[in-house]
Amino acid sequence: MLTEENNRKAAGGTEHAGTEKTPLPASSPADKERVPDKGTRSASVKKLVRAVVFLAGLAVMLNWISAVFRYKNSDKRFMPFFEQEADYDVLFFGTSHVIDAVLPLELWDEYGIASYNFGGYGMHLPATCWLIENVLDYTTPKLIMIDCSNLSSEVMSNTTVRQAHNTWDAFPLTRNKLRAFQDLLDPKDLLEFTWKFSIYHDRWEELTWEDFEPVYSIERGAVPQREVAVPADFIPISDSRKTKDNTAGARYLRRAIELCQSRGIEVLLTYLPFPAPAYRQKEANLAADIAAEYGVRYVNFLKTEGIVNYHTDCNDAASHLNLSGARKITSWLGRYMLENYGISDHRGEEAYAAWDKDYTQHVLDDQAWIPIQKTLDTYLMLLADKNIGCCIYVSEGSRLLQDSRTLQLLSNVTVHASPSKLADAAGNGTEYFLFADNRSGRLWEGVGTGAFVNAETPAAQVRYEVREDGRHTLFVNSVEYPVGDSASSADIQIIVFDSRDGSLIDTASFVVDRASLSLKATRSKGSTAEVSSD
Repeated sequence: MLTEENNRKAAGGTEHAGTEKTPLPASSPADKERVPDKGTRSASVKKLVRAVVFLAGLAVMLNWISAVFRYKNSDKRFMPFFEQEADYDVLFFGTSHVIDAVLPLELWDEYGIASYNFGGYGMHLPATCWLIENVLDYTTPKLIMIDCSNLSSEVMSNTTVRQAHNTWDAFPLTRNKLRAFQDLLDPKDLLEFTWKFSIYHDRWEELTWEDFEPVYSIERGAVPQREVAVPADFIPISDSRKTKDNTAGARYLRRAIELCQSRGIEVLLTYLPFPAPAYRQKEANLAADIAAEYGVRYVNFLKTEGIVNYHTDCNDAASHLNLSGARKITSWLGRYMLENYGISDHRGEEAYAAWDKDYTQHVLDDQAWIPIQKTLDTYLMLLADKNIGCCIYVSEGSRLLQDSRTLQLLSNVTVHASPSKLADAAGNGTEYFLFADNRSGRLWEGVGTGAFVNAETPAAQVRYEVREDGRHTLFVNSVEYPVGDSASSADIQIIVFDSRDGSLIDTASFVVDRASLSLKATRSKGSTAEVSSD
């Protein structure tokens, strides 16, 4: 029995009644750590949750601070792209030549093409290629236009780090964006592009209300330029002279074309116009070979005559187009795209309703620049607009009629046709009058004594007369304006109206500085004033 009882105890069997139960040994401290009680586990979970919430809040706060502190140039240009749900027909890529020369809202109004301008300041083709790849994460256009400026360059990113921020800051941090940075940037610059707070944290004193409530541009990436410069000399070179074909620019242009073609997107290569030096013209000549290699269309505007006039359409001497030149290039490209790519006209479609509203504001913004101009050359350049009508009077004997550049700017005012009597006035030194309504495409001229214009368009009624006694009369929409007054020293007097509805935009007089060796006409202190009504 003893043996049997011992066997039961060894096996952990049931003890006999009346025997004393042996207590279990106490848990060791190590056991308590390995198996915490419910209270300890609950406290640990709470600490973990608090830590996670704190880190998440910190991340949100730092993200918000980064968004406030960073420069808004990129946001202002590109955030509207992300806000549109409907697809874009055309996307434009390249350097600042593209930013200045292609106006999506003008393209919309004239052709109903929905487009976006992704040109970049100081942009080089490797960065352009990566930008295309990132943009295609958000939309699939029918056509991508790539301008080939900087084809000879070995530079990977933008010319400066600040310019690179202006290109990339608005784009969300994605795998494609990280791949782009790893390929394009110096490793020492990676941190500031992936965690913007590291570079923008010290902008405390620069902050303005727009950093908290940024105002985005309606221009769909374009930045119209409103100066007019005396252009540099343009000396064409032979088509056979070409830049090297093994540059980073050439390699990444090919890569960009292949990327687009792999996704069924058509490609148009361009070289936009400016008074290009020889090395730039060599780039344009090589671009023709690359276009032929891939079977894509190419427009070399350096060799396409009759579109822009460097004497009226350059914003600076040797690089960028102004608003007058941009309107001409945009109109030409729109017609070319409709003829060659079958781009749809979206005017009237509900998904694109915002475009009409933004175009109306775009027109008002353009017109607002006219009354604040102080120099005649810029003033005349801004009148080259289909939404502008004007009456221009040049006094007898004015030096303006002897200046070739001024005569070209006066001819440029009329969008659809060139004045035919301006040369006569210049040759005879007689007074000259022009009435142009750019929306209707009509113009009238008067030269010398006895000139008479009596004209009407949907926007304006104009009556101009020089009587035998020398008295001048000018009525525009029943309001009389004094021109040719013998007491006035003005060389040129201008009345500007909106060609859509006839509303007055500005009246101005300009006087030539007769003490200056170079011709310079500046605005008089007072504008021509309304005198009486019919």
